[in-house]
Amino acid sequence: MFKKLKNQFQFNKDETNGNRVRYGKVRYNQFYGIAYDYLKTESNYRLFEVIPERYRDKFALLLMKINCNIAPHTDSGILATINFYVWAKDATTTFYNVISSDPVTSQVENQTNGKIFEMSDLTPYDSFVAEDKEAYILDVTNPHSVTFDGDPQNRIAFVLQTPHYSYQEVCSMLEETGNL
Repeated sequence: MFKKLKNQFQFNKDETNGNRVRYGKVRYNQFYGIAYDYLKTESNYRLFEVIPERYRDKFALLLMKINCNIAPHTDSGILATINFYVWAKDATTTFYNVISSDPVTSQVENQTNGKIFEMSDLTPYDSFVAEDKEAYILDVTNPHSVTFDGDPQNRIAFVLQTPHYSYQEVCSMLEETGNL
């Protein structure tokens, strides 16, 4: 599940301060997958304003980088995320229903409760192609993938992630602040 936020967002150039976690594989000394980096400065902390102040301490603001097609998966340790797309790169985010009673799953390094799914166990039910400066709320407990039209490029987004609140709860927060 996902919903597009009402407004577009402006971003400041922000430097990262090391990697928090990454999911993927190293091939030929190059990492391919999803990386989440800590931010060095507070220049984009205003993105927290989409969440009512009383909930903000239960969210983390990170920089997400995706440099390849990402197989259908659920996120590890996260219930909901708000992605603020800096460079969307015409990639498609697709959500799936699990159609198998016993789906085949696997994990890559650093995955905890998240899983990677086989396509044969899934059926797509909705998708979106984000534009730069747009933001979306995603239920990352549902299988979802990211695919590029053509050669993968670096897709970059600021993300507000929470392991504490469900997708529906975060949607309510966004409605309270007038962002949904």
